[in-house]
Amino acid sequence: MECLELYQALCESAQDLISKENAVLKQGQMPSRDLLEAKSNLIPQLDSALQALKSTEKLSSADKKIAQKIQQKLMKILLQDKENEKLLLALQVPQQFKSMPSVASSHLLKITYGKNH
Repeated sequence: MECLELYQALCESAQDLISKENAVLKQGQMPSRDLLEAKSNLIPQLDSALQALKSTEKLSSADKKIAQKIQQKLMKILLQDKENEKLLLALQVPQQFKSMPSVASSHLLKITYGKNH
């Protein structure tokens, strides 16, 4: 089935882009504009291929197996993309906020606000 093969190829391209982005982020660098644009351009293509796939009447048993493998690959892609988002956020958060305590102690609040009031 042609639309299934197209969708599979697009998913492989997405996996490749997400993996490249992950490698860059793990080096502590921001992804290039070209990489981000490639990811952005791939989304409408994936959506169109998915719509074409949904419009097919029936899948053969062989095509169903391929579709299941694609779904498994998509789950891996989504997990890696979520990791990329966390890495990207860590790069974007200023260093000063990383060193701040997550919960302010009552003692610190008294010191901070006691001086002003």
